[in-house]
Amino acid sequence: MEKKQQIGIRLREYRKDSGKTQGKFGESLGLTQGGYSDLERGKNNLTARIKYMLEEIYNINIDYLETGQGERYRPIESEELAPGDDAEKFYRDQNQRIIFQLQKELELN
Repeated sequence: MEKKQQIGIRLREYRKDSGKTQGKFGESLGLTQGGYSDLERGKNNLTARIKYMLEEIYNINIDYLETGQGERYRPIESEELAPGDDAEKFYRDQNQRIIFQLQKELELN
C-alpha cells in the first residue's frame, strides 16, 4: 500500500474520532468535501498548511499521521485552555497565531 493511502486511512480514523462528516471536517481545513475525500483516498498529498491546521485544530500528531509511529495525538501544552480562562480571548489569540503562520507560509510559496 502506498504511503498516501496509509496516511488517508489514518486521516479517516481522526475524522471519525471527531464525529464529523467529510464535508464538515474538510470545511474546517478550508477544503471542499471532494478535496478532503481525495486526501482520505490517498489521491493527494497533505500540504504544509493542512498539516499545520490538523495540528492546531485537532491536536493531531503529524509524525503518527505520516508514519503510524508514536502517539496519535500531541500532548496538551500549557497554553491550552484551562478552567477559568476567558475562552473567547483564548480562541481569538489562537486564531491570530494561525493566521500569522498561514501568512508566513504564503510568503514562502
